Amino acid sequence: MRSGAHPQHLTISPIDLTDGLGLIGSPNCCCCCAEDLIIQDVARVSGRMARTRVDTFGHKFSVRFRVKYIKDPVSRTDCSVQWWEKTNRPNKPQIPADTWVDRFHDNAHNSNMFGDWFGRKKQCPGNDPGYFRDEPRMPMTASMRTLFFAIRIKSGEGCPCNSSEITVYATQVLDTNGHGRPTIWVFSRGMPQSQLPVPN
Repeated sequence: MRSGAHPQHLTISPIDLTDGLGLIGSPNCCCCCAEDLIIQDVARVSGRMARTRVDTFGHKFSVRFRVKYIKDPVSRTDCSVQWWEKTNRPNKPQIPADTWVDRFHDNAHNSNMFGDWFGRKKQCPGNDPGYFRDEPRMPMTASMRTLFFAIRIKSGEGCPCNSSEITVYATQVLDTNGHGRPTIWVFSRGMPQSQLPVPN
């Protein structure tokens, strides 16, 4: 750079890309690879919800993730999360039964659930590990509910990763005798073949 010259700045927006520093096509570009995704720490939970004062039961679990940032001559794309759920009965009026719905954007504001994801350091090259956390419950007096999970991390588009995406599956089945006593209280990793495929 000439003495006294002002450095140019790289500006990235959702609709435009200005390569002021000349990084496109250079080894300084970075992109994200999905590396690991594991469901763990599954435990039964029950109790009265303070907000609704309703007796509930269900499970809490965590999903350990790890993404990796690598240098690439072309791609500068980040990883993304999908949190697909499907249930035999709707839990909200706008979510129909027996339909896969990506709940990530509905819950992205929940720092307890996705705080580690939005707190990534994104050092390049480098690894970013963390956890997603969830606690699906239902009222003790509700009828049987089966809830399927397909939790996915997708690698950045065009990034030369070992995997374009990683998905883990789980199934929760809850039922009661109708008078506040659980009769089925099961959380299992995996999902029946009949519920596949999950949308992309």
